[in-house]
Amino acid sequence: LKRPDTAVVAFRRAINIRADQGAYRGLVEALITAGLHREALAAAKEAVQLMPTSARAHTLVGLVHAASPDGFERSKRALSKAHQLDPTCYETVLAMARVHTAEQKFALAISCLEPLLQTHHEPAAIHSKLGDLHALSRNFTQALSHYHHALSICDTLKSAQAGLERIERMSRAVDKGLGPAVFNGLVESFN
Repeated sequence: LKRPDTAVVAFRRAINIRADQGAYRGLVEALITAGLHREALAAAKEAVQLMPTSARAHTLVGLVHAASPDGFERSKRALSKAHQLDPTCYETVLAMARVHTAEQKFALAISCLEPLLQTHHEPAAIHSKLGDLHALSRNFTQALSHYHHALSICDTLKSAQAGLERIERMSRAVDKGLGPAVFNGLVESFN
């Protein structure tokens, strides 16, 4: 969002016309981008009140907490509730994987995303994200496999192309004996 203040106004109008998950998601993301976390949390909680059985609504609460430096535990609780409501909800699973990644718990993030390969309508994007996570956990063979699989599904997927290029640069750095500093710098570029 390049202009979050304008987006906030637009999404508030959308909610006044029709309060649905998309409008609330847009509002919450715009408020987070604008740095208005308290307002974002209020909007997310409003979405939960209107849609108490919606995993996506509970995920919004988790996203707001994840955006604050001390909110990871609260984020995990909200995302766990959302996951109980719908274990196949893409937004919930992706948010859970992001929280695990931020905590450098890459194996947990991978285990969150893998089931989506069977259920999600865009497996190329999931393969690319799994490639990123395997690269972060330094399992480069698996990372390459996922990137190649993603590109076999969608040969223009930029995230998979970028991930594949990073892995290749890492391999060249290791082959040239450039040392761990260069290698670690390339790994950090995934974050």
